[in-house]
Amino acid sequence: MLAKRGRTPLPVSFVIADIDHFKKVNDNYGHQVGDEVIASFGQLMGGSARESDCACPMGGEEFGALLWNCDRADAALFAEGLRTACQSHSIDALPGNTRFTASFGVAEANASDNFDDLYGCADAALYEAKNAGRNCVVSERDFENVVPPPKAVC
Repeated sequence: MLAKRGRTPLPVSFVIADIDHFKKVNDNYGHQVGDEVIASFGQLMGGSARESDCACPMGGEEFGALLWNCDRADAALFAEGLRTACQSHSIDALPGNTRFTASFGVAEANASDNFDDLYGCADAALYEAKNAGRNCVVSERDFENVVPPPKAVC
């Protein structure tokens, strides 16, 4: 998708998501419930992505979505939709009215970015979302004083 981006003027953005306080879910309710939370989040993200997008687990409780023809503002709207869907989504295995939340980092690819650059910018934004109290969306340009990883131009 990034190679294709280099040949067109269409934007590509990356959204990285991390389920908030996931270790507590496993510790308090067990790994089977944690697995259900991960599966539910994956279904929510997959159901929100378009056919032209690529949404997938990144490892553990972290997920990513590479969004074709989607600028940073629209990617932030995608992430906000997922954020609100998470906090209102009920999972039968969770007791009572317990819900889960997620934090999101958003970045738009520059013309010369490779995936590592784009991932680094989105990951820095995710780190800021977690520092801001979690259950929020932070775009790469919404914060200052964050040093991006080497070679990344956020």
